[in-house]
Amino acid sequence: DQAARTGRRPLLVDASVFFLLFGLFYLAVRHIIGPHLIYQYQTPVFLMTGDFFRACLGRPGGPTEYAALFLAQFCYYPWLGALLITSVAAGVSLLTRGFLDRMAGARVSPWLVYLPAALLLMLHGQYGYLLRSSVALLVTLVFVNLYVRGPRNAWLRAGLYAAMTLLLYWLAGGISVLFGVLCGVYELAVKRRTVFGVLCILSAAAAPAAVALWSYGAASAEAFVNLHPYRSIYPQMRPGPGGQSGALSQWLSLLGILHLSLMLFFPLAALAARFQAGLRRGLDPARRLCGKAFLAAKTPAAGAWTARSLALFLAAGATGFFTTHDPGVAKRLAIDYYAERHDWQAVLDVARTVPSTDYDIYTMHEVNRALFHTGRLADDLCRFPQFVHTPSVQLTTDEMNDVGYTKFAEFSLEMGAVNFVQHWAETAWEIHATPRLGRLLVKMNVLLKRPQAARTYLRLLGRNPISRDWADRYLAALDADPYLLADPEMQAVREVMVNRDHGYGGFGGFNYEQMLMQFIECNPRNREAVEYLMAYYLLTRQTESMVANIAVLNDLRLKTLPRSYEEALALYNAMHPDKPVTPDDRGLSPECLLRFDGFLADLDRYQHGPESQKKEALDALTRKWGDTYFFFAAFGFTEPRPGWRMVKPLPPGTEGKP
Repeated sequence: DQAARTGRRPLLVDASVFFLLFGLFYLAVRHIIGPHLIYQYQTPVFLMTGDFFRACLGRPGGPTEYAALFLAQFCYYPWLGALLITSVAAGVSLLTRGFLDRMAGARVSPWLVYLPAALLLMLHGQYGYLLRSSVALLVTLVFVNLYVRGPRNAWLRAGLYAAMTLLLYWLAGGISVLFGVLCGVYELAVKRRTVFGVLCILSAAAAPAAVALWSYGAASAEAFVNLHPYRSIYPQMRPGPGGQSGALSQWLSLLGILHLSLMLFFPLAALAARFQAGLRRGLDPARRLCGKAFLAAKTPAAGAWTARSLALFLAAGATGFFTTHDPGVAKRLAIDYYAERHDWQAVLDVARTVPSTDYDIYTMHEVNRALFHTGRLADDLCRFPQFVHTPSVQLTTDEMNDVGYTKFAEFSLEMGAVNFVQHWAETAWEIHATPRLGRLLVKMNVLLKRPQAARTYLRLLGRNPISRDWADRYLAALDADPYLLADPEMQAVREVMVNRDHGYGGFGGFNYEQMLMQFIECNPRNREAVEYLMAYYLLTRQTESMVANIAVLNDLRLKTLPRSYEEALALYNAMHPDKPVTPDDRGLSPECLLRFDGFLADLDRYQHGPESQKKEALDALTRKWGDTYFFFAAFGFTEPRPGWRMVKPLPPGTEGKP
């Protein structure tokens, strides 16, 4: 009984540590990374159709990709996505133990078993890492474990290796390279079959290229497409979590390094396990000489955790995770997540916590939309980071990608520019067809009185697990009312719809200001167009143009003049004392004039004070007035709190200069 209890104790410890580590893994994925944010960034498309299934089966790695795309849909639900990612990582760890124990002929050090899970946690924390890569690794390790437990006969093993390589390449794609390398290491280090081991390693890269060329007609460079952790569409078209277009910026580089580290871990760990086995065999004579009881009392069992080793592993894993995970990226994705769901207050709440280094044009775009929809754009424009730019994306060269097109199409729908929606949403659809774009195109076709075209998109959306319920409800609504005349959202857009068309070509030969003016001409009470026009003048420091168009505010019937407008008028009147302007002949509030006088006094101290006190004067100026239009007009950016402003280039000669 005592022996049985002693034998059960390591198993109980192993099980306890297993559930502890993956419990922490789950909490990190659920509450820090956020599977819904992974889904928000990647938007993996899965269709429950025969064509989609056959297309996946017809390419290398297609079956695994099909399964991974289906599983990735669960990331839409945070708790379920966290459970899925945790389960895959746990499976990888168990299979890693099975392989490494076989390499060592005994239990290996436990940190070797759980290190791949730690790397997977860091990889999924990059948001661009595809679940397909984790699933492909899991399938590969299943094949490796089956191979090392295969027949002993050399010819049978060679046949098994060839068959498994071909099957794995079809199932998982280019990651079959890892299978060949691990089989080769096993043959060299354990079976001592030098020639066969070398052939396995050499064929690891050659076999996929040959199969891709002869069986699939693919170029050799495409043979390893599933070996890397991201799709080619992302580096080319989609700005990464780091915010830079044209590439996935620094986080893609980190993602690549982590993925390479994960791939290299397995052959290196296999060699380390074999070395550990040799070292253990070398110590056996000493163990016999010194006495088994003495050594057993002084050294822990092989492959067992100690309190110290577990604490060190947890500390190292936590350090690696928090070093590689950028919370600013998560917050920007959360802003996009809430904006898509029109939870505008949540957008503003998250935006207040975004570090200045992570505040980008897309964040500014969604924050300004949220300010408008909460009725605070005119008052609180300068209470969030702004710089000299339009108040929304305007599809400059840096913004011309599927993210920019999607955001501009959503903005255009609110404004009533359905022709813009058609152009830019369909352009983004060609790059990366997502349910978000599909819903936008459905609404666009309903507004254009093309219900059959809307039904085409709805039938496609109905084949996606995430958008199926929405599509079914919308189809039912179209059956009852083909043009959705009673739908509140459609009614709101119809009230402000542009009633004449124009060409494209950027903005079709006219600029951002003219676009907004057209919206106002079609409907002078288009509140969003009016507020965005005023915001455009403010953010491009055109106070004269704002004053020239101040009459458009009359149609909004404002009870009081909003803070940003009032500050801009105070500035204009100070520069034009001979012809002061206020809307509806209302004077500026005493509070505004007091703020302006205080700002001018602090600005004068900064400009003309002693050189030794300039930094102190600038800090005071920023602290007291960084969230005012006075400060923006002088410096070209807002700094609502010290150090919190967009890190973006300003027009030449304006950086930090009044």
